[in-house]
Amino acid sequence: MPNGNLMLKGVHKVEVNDEIQEINLTGTVRPKDISGSNTIFSYQVANANLVVKGTGTVGDASAPGWLTRVFNWIF
Repeated sequence: MPNGNLMLKGVHKVEVNDEIQEINLTGTVRPKDISGSNTIFSYQVANANLVVKGTGTVGDASAPGWLTRVFNWIF
C-alpha cells in the first residue's frame, strides 16, 4: 500500500470426516509488526475479515430440502 502497510491474504483447507472446510483471512499488517520468524498475532491484523466455508456431508445436511426451496421461490 502507499503508506507501507501490507495487504494480507491467506487460505487454509482442512478435511475432517468427509467435510472440507476452507478458511479465508484478509487484512492489513504493518511491516514492523512482523516478527523475525515471519509471523504476526491475530490482534495485529487490521480490518481483518475471516470467512469459513464448508462443503460435504455436514453442509449438505444443513441445506434446505427441495420442498422448502419451492416454497421460498413461490413466496
